[in-house]
Amino acid sequence: MTANKINESSAEVMMKVNDVAEYLRLSEAKVYRMANSGQLPALRLGKTWRFNKKILDDWIRRETRGGDGEMVSGQSQDIAL
Repeated sequence: MTANKINESSAEVMMKVNDVAEYLRLSEAKVYRMANSGQLPALRLGKTWRFNKKILDDWIRRETRGGDGEMVSGQSQDIAL
């Protein structure tokens, strides 16, 4: 393998705003607001936003767990969407 060739198994999946909106079932405007406010883990590249899917999935897991790392059961937990 050459140094210029990317190993596809180690490549990170990057998502655009419309992808994240569909994935989280939010409007694109809401995704922009959450990214701008720092509520959603995102990378700003010029005027565009990109979201690393693995980091986004980790964020979802953290936000849906109680403070002790256990899943919250029997109660709803707001994620500030």
